[in-house]
Amino acid sequence: MQTSALKYWPFVLAFVAVAVWMMLAARTPTGDEGLYTILTDEQYEQTLARVRELTKGPLIAYDSGQKLTNKQLDDLREGRTLVRRLIAYQPRNFPPYVIMGKTQRALGEMDEAVRNYEQALLLMPEDSTDPDVLWTAADVRYDLGVHYYNTSDYPTAEAYAEDAVARDPSNAAYMASLGAIKSQLGKLDEARYWTNEALKYDPNNLVATALDEELKKAGK
Repeated sequence: MQTSALKYWPFVLAFVAVAVWMMLAARTPTGDEGLYTILTDEQYEQTLARVRELTKGPLIAYDSGQKLTNKQLDDLREGRTLVRRLIAYQPRNFPPYVIMGKTQRALGEMDEAVRNYEQALLLMPEDSTDPDVLWTAADVRYDLGVHYYNTSDYPTAEAYAEDAVARDPSNAAYMASLGAIKSQLGKLDEARYWTNEALKYDPNNLVATALDEELKKAGK
């Protein structure tokens, strides 16, 4: 009886080995990208929460002009890896593309950031009335406007900046950016208008105050 049972052990061990392999495959990286497998909505939400925890502080520091520490850069890189996991699980969901774009922008990976921003815009519901969606739609366009301004593609920057201001007409940063772009295009009257609007909402906006001085020197 004991001998009869033992003859099945190779099959039992093989089954256990396969089960363990499948469990580890769901938890460990596959490929050079460090892409993990998410299997459930619960895992998705847990991963999203972890991404936000990792990236929030570094992104705030980056947007405020601070030099990122090695720890902050490592957190962004880890967050970038986890966002790939989110996108693989829900490729039609736009928020991970926004997070990826902002993370890559802070890491200096602008070509990849632009691609993810543009994908996010394609996936965003245009008819949404959700305040978070509306703000995100404006903010992504602002980031793209800044990028194209920095690469001297002022017409493209102008289109994105105008769209951002139209979607959030009380945001001083958006208006100051639009004013700076108008100035580079030689549209000084429009640059003056948007500079004044930005200063009306935020008298301490650094871009607007610097542009104000430049326009005064130009007689505007």
